[in-house]
Amino acid sequence: MNAAPWFQQALKTKAFWLITVPFFIAMATIHSVVVHVMPCLISVGFDREMASLVAALVLFVSTAGRFGFGWLGDRMNKRYLLAFALLLQALGRAHVGTSAECMGGYHFHRAFGPAYGGVTSRSQVLP
Repeated sequence: MNAAPWFQQALKTKAFWLITVPFFIAMATIHSVVVHVMPCLISVGFDREMASLVAALVLFVSTAGRFGFGWLGDRMNKRYLLAFALLLQALGRAHVGTSAECMGGYHFHRAFGPAYGGVTSRSQVLP
């Protein structure tokens, strides 16, 4: 069974791959972080209660990111906004892997949470 002609044509374009590869990396990062955030925080010194609070805050703050990035997407270039969200994800992930203090978790959910929601909302309505 052959793929639709429009899909075969899309696979041959540079734009398709420039969008697909970063989204693949972002989604793999998001899901690996969501699954492993509590064990990671516990391994760097957080107690179980604080690690679960940080994990819950990530999901709570991501809701704000969905609305915030959605609102910004109506007013800004979506490409730059997506790049900013991906950068925030990377910064948030860097904080959780390098900090054994509560502030590392604080910075993690403040950076990663909105970006988690923002990338999701931007994937729905790309430019």
